[in-house]
Amino acid sequence: MASTKSDINLLTFADGLQTTTNSFLRKDSQLELSINVHGDLIGSLTKRLGYTAIGTGSGSTGKGLHSYVRQADGTTKLFRASNGNLDYWNGASWINCTTYTPADATVYMKTYIDQMFVVGANASTLMSPINVTGTTASTSTNLTSAPKGKFVEVFNDQLYFGNVEVGGTKFPSRMYYCALPDSTTESIITWPALNYESIYPHNGDVITGLHTNKYLNQLLIFKNNSIHAWDSYRIRDLGNVGTNSQKSVVTINYTTFYFSPRRGVYSYNGLTPTLVSRAVDKWIKGIQDPSVVCAAGEDDRIYKLYVGTCVVDGVTYANCEIRYAVNDNAWWVYQYSNDFKCYADYTNSITRVCAIDSAGAVFQLAQSGDSVYSDNGSDISAEFTTKALDLGAPTWQYTADKAMVFTTGTSNLSGRARFRNKDWSTKFTVSKPDEVVNINPGTGRFMQFNFSERSQNPPFQFDGLSFDPILSSSYV
Repeated sequence: MASTKSDINLLTFADGLQTTTNSFLRKDSQLELSINVHGDLIGSLTKRLGYTAIGTGSGSTGKGLHSYVRQADGTTKLFRASNGNLDYWNGASWINCTTYTPADATVYMKTYIDQMFVVGANASTLMSPINVTGTTASTSTNLTSAPKGKFVEVFNDQLYFGNVEVGGTKFPSRMYYCALPDSTTESIITWPALNYESIYPHNGDVITGLHTNKYLNQLLIFKNNSIHAWDSYRIRDLGNVGTNSQKSVVTINYTTFYFSPRRGVYSYNGLTPTLVSRAVDKWIKGIQDPSVVCAAGEDDRIYKLYVGTCVVDGVTYANCEIRYAVNDNAWWVYQYSNDFKCYADYTNSITRVCAIDSAGAVFQLAQSGDSVYSDNGSDISAEFTTKALDLGAPTWQYTADKAMVFTTGTSNLSGRARFRNKDWSTKFTVSKPDEVVNINPGTGRFMQFNFSERSQNPPFQFDGLSFDPILSSSYV
């Protein structure tokens, strides 16, 4: 007689979402589906927290977001760009600082020498750069002879503009950098005409982003199909996998992560770019519009990549974020109620990630310890599906009457059970810790569970389940 298993215990989900292997290779600790849960408490599944609005929206698509920290007076102001308006949050409302053209430009902001520099462009036109000192805007302060630029970055105490226009001529593969600040006040810079580098200007590609990895002492220059490094002396080629989006590039600890359309998320730590998103390739391939991607780092351990609408296994998921827990090498998927356009850290006693959406509304995302259980008033839906669990010899069929579901606190989870390749025939509710539920899914091979919950209640914590399959018959 074939051997059988008893007391199937599924007590850890430490390895997150895995969509690339088949069900036989997937680990018991991996999930087939994971929406709005995470594994911060290693082994358990916890529903995510929500977010709250900061003031009111601008009524137009958010095009930029930046936290301007000024050492001179110790202030921090959150700036947003939308529909040609650059506004800042004064703690009670959004105040207009200045305007810019073109109004539909995607805007990037960077703090340097205690000032904020603003650049950007739409598909065809670059905006004139703006300097903001405190809340005073200028198109001339520290910008005399500066080029227009699509991208801005700080590297080795110098300001860089990338993908530029000089005197009406565009140089999409060139980056300019300012002279070092004056030694007296350290608040004045100039732009020497020869302070520029060209990055393969005739290869048919353009600069799509600049990003400093200060731990490697490298300025990374991205094109759609390549990545390069600048160390203030020379340009080095790093690989033939670039990015379409400056907004996808984030460094967490020593490693830079970025998104390459239809390929996935890559990491770079000083060697060569490495694909790290193989486990969620189904979600990467399901991204409907790669141009919307944007990313942020969370707690120096999470790479959060907003990807918009994903179609996976014929199901459409809106407002998705694919999250990589770097230290755990685990992937999770969040689904928000709003369509985010870009992220920025904002410190108001505590540093939290903020996001701006298509209506110019800015939201502060809750972090561990916060009591925010909705998406600005909307319910949060969570769902996860286990792998099809091996019950013993694959040729034999089994049945099961009951299962014990382990949760911490009140969960109000809706559960379903089925055997592999069969319909979800059993539904049950988990409303208290360590609850025994009736499952009775019929007979079959390889049992699978699905759990879901939608509410504005405090997050559930799902710790696992256990059941004892009963041998039914073989080869049937």
